[in-house]
Amino acid sequence: MSRSIRPRYPENSSQCLRYACAVVWEGRSKTPAAALSVFTKQESKALLAWVRLTRRLDPAAGEAEMEALRAEFLTTALRPDTMASVTGG
Repeated sequence: MSRSIRPRYPENSSQCLRYACAVVWEGRSKTPAAALSVFTKQESKALLAWVRLTRRLDPAAGEAEMEALRAEFLTTALRPDTMASVTGG
């Protein structure tokens, strides 16, 4: 999706990648390593590489940035009270 909108909306394209980073990092942090699919592992490595390259970060700082993106975009969305208001439960 990000690639398809990049020519017309470069900032939105980057935002889509940031959202993807948040989601993949959430999955990686909440799932035991042995249970992660190969696809999720590859996706998290690719997105981590994108974050490190675009921000020129070392490995530790790259992981910290992924965690910051996860917290920024998903903390509120995944709170039980937020989930209940959206799902009607």
